[in-house]
Amino acid sequence: MNLKRIAFILTLITLAYPFAQASPSLDGFYEMKLTIGDKVFIDELHLLGESRPLDYEFSGNIIGSVSVPGVFTAPLYGTATCSHMWANECLLVFKITATENDKNFKVYYEAKIDIALQTLKGEAYLDNRTLLGSFVGFKKNER
Repeated sequence: MNLKRIAFILTLITLAYPFAQASPSLDGFYEMKLTIGDKVFIDELHLLGESRPLDYEFSGNIIGSVSVPGVFTAPLYGTATCSHMWANECLLVFKITATENDKNFKVYYEAKIDIALQTLKGEAYLDNRTLLGSFVGFKKNER
């Protein structure tokens, strides 16, 4: 086999590899380490239902919940914009209404998920756009 033929075959394998893998999905459980000031909280993000496998581009609604174990679980509503083909990431924007100490308050989240690494990174804001904290996280195995 000559060098050009080997290079051609390697190029075909490289181009076909992303399509041979199982399609990732946003759906699932994520552990988020939310840092507020000097405190770190372990929150849980559960995305479900409306997101589909991320074969190429995806833009649409997301639903699920955010839990602070032992404190509250709140439904989330938002949107996701994903670019699997080029950027391999999704931008999530969602909100919850949290209840702590008998008080309700809205929290807005903005996050980027690296589809390949299944990690997320972002910030949480209060209703007046005051920064609540920042978070990092990862997708956990299904429960």
